Amino acid sequence: MVKTRRIFNVSATQHSSEYVRNGQLAATIISGEAEEKIPNRYQYTGQELDPITQQYYLRARYYNPAIARFTQEDEYHDLMCQEVLTRWSLGK
Repeated sequence: MVKTRRIFNVSATQHSSEYVRNGQLAATIISGEAEEKIPNRYQYTGQELDPITQQYYLRARYYNPAIARFTQEDEYHDLMCQEVLTRWSLGK
């Protein structure tokens, strides 16, 4: 299990979430005076969850915890360009 840090609001309500390894929410624990959920868009590993797609935005592409995969390929440009790669990385 992976846990996020505990979050508190002004009424001392505590919100904690637990996730399985692929990023799916396993449990949400709420305790305190007011049993209310504290809004938190930063979830699994501190990444931002898109509320519409239910995918994590990892600054370059989206990760889907339901299938444990990224939904886009990495962007790469001109990988075979001599100016980008050194002789070592080209395998010469």
